[in-house]
Amino acid sequence: MKPVLSTGLPASTKAAGSIWAGALAGAVAIACVAAGLGTAADGQPNSGSERSSATNGAEGANIAALVARLASESYEEREAADRELGQIGVPALPALQEAARSHADPEVRHRARRLAISAERLVFAEKWTLKGHRDIVWGVAVSPDSRTILSAGGGDQVDGQWVAGGDFDVRLWDASTGKPLRVISGNQGSVGCALFTADGKHAFWNCNDGAIRMWDLEQNKLARRFEGGANSNHFIALSHDGKRLVSSGWDGSVRLWDVPSGKETKRFAGHPRRVWSVAITPDGKLAASCGDESTIRLWDVETGKEAGVLEGHTDSCVALAISSDGKMLLSGGWDHSARLWDLQRREQVRELEGHGGRVEGVAFSADGKRVATGCLDGKVRLWDVVSGKLLRTYEGHTAAVSKVAIAPNGRFVVSGGWDKTVRVWPTP
Repeated sequence: MKPVLSTGLPASTKAAGSIWAGALAGAVAIACVAAGLGTAADGQPNSGSERSSATNGAEGANIAALVARLASESYEEREAADRELGQIGVPALPALQEAARSHADPEVRHRARRLAISAERLVFAEKWTLKGHRDIVWGVAVSPDSRTILSAGGGDQVDGQWVAGGDFDVRLWDASTGKPLRVISGNQGSVGCALFTADGKHAFWNCNDGAIRMWDLEQNKLARRFEGGANSNHFIALSHDGKRLVSSGWDGSVRLWDVPSGKETKRFAGHPRRVWSVAITPDGKLAASCGDESTIRLWDVETGKEAGVLEGHTDSCVALAISSDGKMLLSGGWDHSARLWDLQRREQVRELEGHGGRVEGVAFSADGKRVATGCLDGKVRLWDVVSGKLLRTYEGHTAAVSKVAIAPNGRFVVSGGWDKTVRVWPTP
């Protein structure tokens, strides 16, 4: 005989449910913002009329009854309850999560787990899809006040062959509405990286026409060009004070630039082949670079000498980011892994496992507690730094993810992809 659940929940379940309900309120609010709905003070959807407490209570009782029916002896009744819970979606999430964790019936746990995953996807579905790029998006960034998104790219892959493309524009977007703000033209080649200065007044981007551009966002004009030559600028990184810029090139170079003068001041020699990515500590004293080889090289910016080599990746390392306190390094590689490193001890802290392809986009949150990774499997992943736990997997891109960024306010993640879109994802 198949056990039948009581429509009432035991005390322990009610306690757990109240905890989940509290955690869910913020998530529901995020989901409503993404859908264009307002939210009430309690985080519940506000579609123009307040939901009464009696309605909420009735809905909760209905959800509990439906969860109970998942254990019915009747297959038809179990299927009907399954369909109704799927239609309810997000409001049923706390009860479904509890049933998935602790119900005695394995079939109920299986059904509840599947339904909970579907509801979670609604809560953490993309907030915006920003369309306008006609080529692959290679660079994304978020302004210091988290109000503006910067994106750029160029080039495409057709039938397995790379083509030059024709959309080399840099675009600015309103992060709160997803609407385009500005298109900046004039680049003569694809843009591989874009970033904001710490004060938000300027943006930098590199271009495979050999120049790095510094753009005055207030005056909407070019402020400075850094001329490096063909294949010299694949990726760039900036110190917090905006005075030191580091660039990497497919010509094997790593260059240090003095931003006020626009002049190259040093070259760090050591990479035998292409250099894919660079990063620099906020104080501008230590730089990191990686490329076709599996190692990461560290550089003393003052002396120009190598300050260490980090070994751990088993294939090319192609993406780097440094935490805001300058203590941690995040790397992504073609070995389908992302790795966290302690820069003071010069050693790997942990590997972030579970990627289904090459990891080519990495980013830290402003507080250093979370990191995001972008993968060629088309997924964006959010991780906890201390535990290494996977917090969220975002799915929506229809092709590889190239770059990621986390908003300074920590409320959303931005990704750019080979599907020529920029996507904005709410954080848990």
